[in-house]
Amino acid sequence: MTDADPAVHAAIRSTFLTTYPMHCTFHISQNLIKKLQKLLGKKFQEFSSKFYIVRNTLHKPFFESKWKDLINEYSEAQQYLNTLYNTKEAWAHPWTCRQFTAGLHASSPVESLNVWIKSYIFNSNISLCELADVIEKRQLSENRNHQLILWKAAIPCISTQISTSAFMFASIDKKLEEYLPPAILDLQKSEIYQCVFYDALQVNQEAINEFDQYNLLSDQCLEDIPDALCRHYFQIMLRTPITKFHLRLIPSRWYNKNKDPSREPFLVASKFEDENINIIPQSEIPFLTAIYQANPQDSITLHERLTDIQLYGKISGLAHKVTMKATRKKDIRIIHLLENYLKEEEQGESFVENVDNIEIEDCEIDKENQSPIIKNPSKQTKPKGRPKGTKRIKASHEKGKLFSSSLVINKQYKCSNCGDNGHNKRNCNRSMGIIIDFVQTGENSENSCK
Repeated sequence: MTDADPAVHAAIRSTFLTTYPMHCTFHISQNLIKKLQKLLGKKFQEFSSKFYIVRNTLHKPFFESKWKDLINEYSEAQQYLNTLYNTKEAWAHPWTCRQFTAGLHASSPVESLNVWIKSYIFNSNISLCELADVIEKRQLSENRNHQLILWKAAIPCISTQISTSAFMFASIDKKLEEYLPPAILDLQKSEIYQCVFYDALQVNQEAINEFDQYNLLSDQCLEDIPDALCRHYFQIMLRTPITKFHLRLIPSRWYNKNKDPSREPFLVASKFEDENINIIPQSEIPFLTAIYQANPQDSITLHERLTDIQLYGKISGLAHKVTMKATRKKDIRIIHLLENYLKEEEQGESFVENVDNIEIEDCEIDKENQSPIIKNPSKQTKPKGRPKGTKRIKASHEKGKLFSSSLVINKQYKCSNCGDNGHNKRNCNRSMGIIIDFVQTGENSENSCK
C-alpha cells in the first residue's frame, strides 16, 4: 500500500515480483482535490461522487465504459484522468477486489503508527537500537490491550434488575450518586460491578514478602483507572469490615459543584453495616488516597516517566514563568540557585569522568580477558531523496514517453531582427551586413560630393 508515487510503484514492480502494489484511496482523494478542484470549480463535488461510483464498479467492461463517459463529461480533467488510468490495477475495485487485502484500502493504520513513533523520537537520525526500543514498547502496549480485551470477553454478562453497587454497597451507592457526575458515576459503578469476578484471600506477611513482585498490580491499576477506585479494593471490602470506603479516595475534581466530603463518614459493604458503626471523622479530611509500598530502586518518579521532549517543554515553561517573576520583582536568588545547580552538576560530571577513566585503565590492563562490547552504531545523517548520481526509476506508463536528451530541444536564443534561432540581435549577421552597407553608401555619397 503506497501513496501513488510512480517511482515507488515502479520499484515494487521491478524488485518484488510476487507483490501486488496498491495505491491508498485517501492519497488519491487528496490528489484529486489538489489537481482538479480549481479546474472543475463548482462541478468538482459532482465529479468526485461520479469518480468513486466508477471506481467501485465490480466488472471491468463496465469500468471501461463509465470511465470513457467520465472523461467525455469532464474534458478539463482528461490529462490527469489519463495519468490515473495508467495505474488503474492499483486502485480500481474491479482489479483490487481479486486480491486479498484484509479489507484495507488506505494506509491510515501505518500512518497512525508512524505518528506514534515520531512522538517518541527527536528526529530521523536515531540509531536502530533506539528505534527497536520504541517499537518494542508499542508492541508490549498492544499485547496488554489485546489481553485485556480477551479477558473482558471471557467475563459472563448476565443482566439483572438490581445493580451490583445498589445491592452490595447500598450506602456507598447513594453517596456516589450524590457527589459524582453521570460520566464518572458510570465509571465507578462499572468498577464495582467487576469486583465480583475477582477473589481475595487473606495472607500473612511472609506470603506478601514471598510474592513481593505482585506489588506492581496496584501500580498498574492506579495507572489504568486514575479517576475511580479500582475493583480490587471493593472485592477486599466484601471480605473484611476493616477495609472502609471514603469519598476522598476519588479525586475531588470530579465532585459536583459545591460538594465537600470532608465530614462524610467512612462506609463499609452492606453485609457489614449491622456489625459496624460508620465512623464520622472528628476533623476535616483534606485529602485521602491509596498508598502502596514499593522498593526505592523500583519506584519511578513522574519526571523519569516523561520523554525527553515532554521534559524539555515542562522545564522551559517553568523557567519562563520563574524568569518573568524574578525580573518583575528584581529577585537575584534565582541566579544563585542556577549557579549552584550548574556547579553541582559539573562536580558530579567530573567525578563520573574520573571514575570512568579509572575503569578504562583497569579494562585496558585486563583487555585480553574481556568479551567485546557491542554498542550503537555511529549516527550518520542521510539526506532525503534518491542518492546523487542516480536516476529515478520510471513507471510502466512513463517508459513510452520520449525522455532522450538528444530529442529535448535546449533553450536557445531567438533573434528579434531576423527571427532565426541560435543568436540574438547583437550577434545577428544581417544587422552587421546592414551596418556595413550603410557605411559603404555613406562613403560613396561623400566621394560623389567631392
